[in-house]
Amino acid sequence: MARPKKTGYRTPTQTFGEWLRGMREKKGVPLRLVAAAADMDQAHLSKVELGHRVPTEKQAAALARYFGVDAHEIGARRIAEKFRQDFADNPAARKAVQMLNDGSLHE
Repeated sequence: MARPKKTGYRTPTQTFGEWLRGMREKKGVPLRLVAAAADMDQAHLSKVELGHRVPTEKQAAALARYFGVDAHEIGARRIAEKFRQDFADNPAARKAVQMLNDGSLHE
């Protein structure tokens, strides 16, 4: 079994795709229906659930409406997932998150 790759920051216990798939499975709907509701290709939504892609803002808003979740919640999760995908291997990522949290970017 491969060891998990160490990153410069703590990753959430659940990726955006895992969270989304959980909501879809809880609702008991097939991928194709959710994809149609979000105006996206079924293959693209599958890649989102697998953690290979991130939905656009428009797609995320449509997913929020479909699942009845807060648009800001899904937007924040989308941004966090994009950050994770883009910077997971960057050792400066943890420092960047810390700077955002404590406001030190404005100093």
